[in-house]
Amino acid sequence: MEAFVPNHSTGYGLSKSVIEEYANSGTSLIITVDCGISNVEEVEFAREHSIDIIVTDHHDIPEILPNAYAIFNPKLSNTGFVSKNFAGCVVAFKLMQAFVLSYTRVYNKDIIILDYEIDKKNNILKKVKALKSTNFILNSEPFGFEIVKENENSYKSIYSDFYDELLTEDELLEELATYMFEGDGAILVLTGGEDRLKRLLSIFEKYEIFLPAFDKVYDLLQLGAAYGNINIKNFRTLNEFALALNVNIYRYEDIEYSDLIIKMEIFKRMFYMSQKQFQNYLKRESILAAFGIVADVVPVIEENRAYIKCALEELSKPSHIRYNAILEKMNLLNTKIDTQTIGWRLAPFINAAGRMNKPEYALQLLTSELKEEALKLSEEVYNMNETRKSLTDECFNTVSEYIKNNDSFSMPIILVKSKEIEQGLTGLIAGKVLNEYGKTAIILHEDEELGTLDTYTTPENSTYNYRKEAETNQVVPVKKNGKWTTHIKEFEEDIPDLGRHCLMCNSCGEPSYPKCMEDCGVERDRVEREQKKAQEKIAKHKVEIDILVGLVRDGLLKAEDAAPRVEMTVEEFEAAMKD
Repeated sequence: MEAFVPNHSTGYGLSKSVIEEYANSGTSLIITVDCGISNVEEVEFAREHSIDIIVTDHHDIPEILPNAYAIFNPKLSNTGFVSKNFAGCVVAFKLMQAFVLSYTRVYNKDIIILDYEIDKKNNILKKVKALKSTNFILNSEPFGFEIVKENENSYKSIYSDFYDELLTEDELLEELATYMFEGDGAILVLTGGEDRLKRLLSIFEKYEIFLPAFDKVYDLLQLGAAYGNINIKNFRTLNEFALALNVNIYRYEDIEYSDLIIKMEIFKRMFYMSQKQFQNYLKRESILAAFGIVADVVPVIEENRAYIKCALEELSKPSHIRYNAILEKMNLLNTKIDTQTIGWRLAPFINAAGRMNKPEYALQLLTSELKEEALKLSEEVYNMNETRKSLTDECFNTVSEYIKNNDSFSMPIILVKSKEIEQGLTGLIAGKVLNEYGKTAIILHEDEELGTLDTYTTPENSTYNYRKEAETNQVVPVKKNGKWTTHIKEFEEDIPDLGRHCLMCNSCGEPSYPKCMEDCGVERDRVEREQKKAQEKIAKHKVEIDILVGLVRDGLLKAEDAAPRVEMTVEEFEAAMKD
């Protein structure tokens, strides 16, 4: 497996050029991290080159999903993710957890939570309940029946109306056997384990119903004692038992079969704790997960909180060579590490390599196994971070001078596009502008050969600032009737309004738009020319339009206020939004 870290030249997200490069080297699988959910064309391009794509991402779900081999995104419905607040790195981390899980005994096995009651006097089954999952994801409705007429030995469904008729005991056992053994073998989980299972099996034998071999039978009580360090004798109810094992029972309060789900959650927790390899992996890699959670500013709740808690404990251990090398270089060794330290010291330190267009150094540092190598790489990344700090100050001074010299305070949004702004620092500069001046900032790095390469917008409600464009595109911002608009020096006439120009045709006088377009070749030619101009405007201001479209869609700006900033009519701008 090879790790590819994008740099300034490749850009963010999937790239056809990178895909083609890997295709030529014989690669058959690419796994994305924090990107890919919107890369429909790129994924299709990969398929054409015989490469499967597994997308791990956390961004909002677009209308059209890429035709990937698999997509892992917590915002997709019915994916098994409990939390919707994961950072992109944690989604990839969850995939790796699944990979580690695939080496355990329960992988791809039906896990059956089984519960029953037997009338010992009459040796009949009074009640039976079961819940099935695969890889701890529920894959069927719960199974549940109870006796209603003891003399007739009849059972009715508890959880569904699938069975309209009552079942006899033998019919019920046949249905239960089918429910439990659809696949090869099964994992059975009971409170009491094999000892309690024997009594149920005796009921099956009464009707000469012989079950396939179980892969494994687990006892919840024994698991709780062995890996939860609790004594079952101290608890009277299932809920008390679950709470002692840190299982959140309250999220299942309104579910009819909550007792079965809670037992499933207890088993999942205890099984994970029993897997030393899995536990060691979670603890070790939770540090990277915590860095991503804090740096991406996602809510520190649910699993995110657990990962951070685990990571903070792990960072204090001497066994983590690479992290200790970083802490030593930053004079943080043997100090208390908290989320503030991660957010303001450690994450910026690691990010410095990427901002200085050398992300491979950060990758090598975070995967190094030798102390000498880790110390050397820490030194190099430290120097990059110091350079980054210096360049950030220089670029911010450039932006500040522009703001002061161009009366930018009169506009709600500050836009600066300059060759002097370092490509990897646009986000930092925009943040500093927001903190310093209380203004939303759109910061763009411009390259003479490649055009605008990097953009960053601070997320605040405001209107678009087009002042900088006046210098580069001969567009002058003019305030008319209290609103900002633009006047183009090289194009004196008014921009045609494509939504109204055919209400009365200047050539044929026909007031009907459809008829005019059909019968008047002169007018049709004019429309085509204007449509071509509109497309040219879209191409010319693509980056700016993309930003404005986002602001309009988010309800932060009206289309009629956005359109003049890019030399477009409202109709043209709305057409661009659809594209």
